[in-house]
Amino acid sequence: MNVLNSFADTLWLFFYSCNGEAHTLGGMLSVLSVGAGLYLGLAVVQVVGAGRMATLRRRVGSIRNLVSKNNLTNCSHVAGNLEAKLLTAEIGLETLSSSLFAISLMLLSACITAVFYSTIFQSQEITCAIALGIGTYCLFLPLVIFACSSATIRLKTRGVAKEVKVASTTVKSALANRHS
Repeated sequence: MNVLNSFADTLWLFFYSCNGEAHTLGGMLSVLSVGAGLYLGLAVVQVVGAGRMATLRRRVGSIRNLVSKNNLTNCSHVAGNLEAKLLTAEIGLETLSSSLFAISLMLLSACITAVFYSTIFQSQEITCAIALGIGTYCLFLPLVIFACSSATIRLKTRGVAKEVKVASTTVKSALANRHS
């Protein structure tokens, strides 16, 4: 309960001090610039997804090669099933990636428009709520989008990653039984 009271006191102090001084659009330019950089950085999420898929694709390829080169006919269905599941996950991530790119582009456009407007009207006073809104839009929202997108990528590939791990164990076991 003390933590909640402390948080409430901190918020009250913030709003009290925020309303006590005048804010201008020019003072928000650095926040807007950082926000534009963060929205550009959302393209990194696509790299995260592509990297995750490349790792899984490599592992599936290794399993397929082991099965093929060692004539493990009892494991050939495992590699085929993995490739099908990997392709399904890949298609899902392509949809996410293109949607994320479109959303990021729209949010970046709004942020750059706000930078332009703030540059022209630097001395215009704004309320505390607008300053808080700009901070939330430019600093908090990109981080939330990044976290949610990364979690979605992990969730969409988790099932395939588990099956790759199981298939790898199965193929290694079949290979060990064959050589013993």
